[in-house]
Amino acid sequence: MKKPISVHNIVLLVDTADLKSISPSSANLDLNDYCEFLGQNPTVNLDLYTTQAKNGDTIIWHGLSSSSDSDEVIITNITRESGGTFLKNPSDSNSASGKKGNSKRISKITKAKKNKWEKYNLIFKIKDGGNETGEYTIDPIINVYA
Repeated sequence: MKKPISVHNIVLLVDTADLKSISPSSANLDLNDYCEFLGQNPTVNLDLYTTQAKNGDTIIWHGLSSSSDSDEVIITNITRESGGTFLKNPSDSNSASGKKGNSKRISKITKAKKNKWEKYNLIFKIKDGGNETGEYTIDPIINVYA
């Protein structure tokens, strides 16, 4: 009997009202001041946020504004930074899923071994009407437990 496949929704909440006025290349920019993952312990740094998953699971990456209904958080790319290599190239399923400000990308875990991890660069930008910011980068972790 096959193990059930799980879907993991990783939701990045961004204070777009404040962040969009700051350059992504600003030397003192700390994205922990403007972003959090839904359900994240507030004492955990964004770069240490970890999702527990297993082989065959699907990861859905969402970007949402926590401060503006008119701003969109667009996840432009997700790339492997270090660790194992088990997340298939995330596909851009759509720019929005019927809800303004919701960017979504879908990935699937394949060929992963138990107790292996992979760190990613989650790259996003903010769109406010016709204006877009430069790209910001956060690097969360996916840990395979079974």
